[in-house]
Amino acid sequence: MKKYAIAVIALSMIILTGCGLESKGDKAWNEAQKAKEESGRLMKQKEAYLRYKEAYTAAGAKATFKLVNKYLNSSIARIEFIFGETTSASDPAVKILRKDIETLIKQDGISDGNKNRYAQWLISVANNYRDNDDISHCIEELKNAKAFAADKTITDAVETETKSEYAKFQLESSKGFVEQAKKTKDPLDYIRAEYYAKATLQFDPKNSEAKKILSMTRKELIPSLNAYEAAITEYIDTTLFNDINSDGVLIAVPTVKSIKGKTYLDVSFYNNSYNAIKPKASMFKLVTTDGKEIQASEVEFEKKVLDQKFDIKGKLIFKGDFNKEKIKKLSFYSKSGDENAPAIVGDKYFQ
Repeated sequence: MKKYAIAVIALSMIILTGCGLESKGDKAWNEAQKAKEESGRLMKQKEAYLRYKEAYTAAGAKATFKLVNKYLNSSIARIEFIFGETTSASDPAVKILRKDIETLIKQDGISDGNKNRYAQWLISVANNYRDNDDISHCIEELKNAKAFAADKTITDAVETETKSEYAKFQLESSKGFVEQAKKTKDPLDYIRAEYYAKATLQFDPKNSEAKKILSMTRKELIPSLNAYEAAITEYIDTTLFNDINSDGVLIAVPTVKSIKGKTYLDVSFYNNSYNAIKPKASMFKLVTTDGKEIQASEVEFEKKVLDQKFDIKGKLIFKGDFNKEKIKKLSFYSKSGDENAPAIVGDKYFQ
């Protein structure tokens, strides 16, 4: 009985301590709102944040919705200040606060005001990435903002405008290289035009102009390796480049011939992956314009093993008569090692 009484007293003390800390947080927060000087306001906001944090920690699972929202509100104010000073989402203090905020904000009883305020902060992070030409992180943070916002409309306009701006810029670059390629007839200029058309579609998947350019460049580049690393030597966004330059192998098809019910593809095959490849017939297939898939029946290559970052010439043989107009793409797929090993893939589009 005595132990029970001691436990009750101890629990009461914890609750009273938590209530006292919350009251101190309220007092500091109210003083922050009345402060005439910026420095005084920030100092009191920090004090409120620390007191609410202590109160929340003391309350544990018994923390009220009201306390959680106060702590969350002060945490957002704190992260707004630190990010405003550092302009870096990777700053250690920003990362710690962000982790705490995103744990709190997923709890029940969080106010729409706090959700929308945090979403607005994430939009400011996205805009900072945008100002520094970090396209992928900008779009990623806008998606995060939309996920946390109670009112999705506060992110919709920014996301739409940002994607539209990026798509327009990429499309203009693609058009420029199309005009240049018409004059130079240089495959590298067609590859650049293709790259920027693909980049346009990353932000505007339905863009008809980009699709038209992509259709044209694919036909022009059938005999060439689509070597983006050779053509795009300067790029702003690494993640975007890697998404587009994701093929593990590059394939060029100089000639396509159909003889006596078989189709022969002369190929140049470049290993853009980090594994040695033993080319086999089972790794290649044609996809026709009507959706049929035809696996290669035979392959002939100059070497049995293709080392990484090297190319070899060879011949692929398929049963059936297929001219270029009937072929949508030639695909390669290889997986070595266990089931967790990454697949090595590559597509050569004809249409």
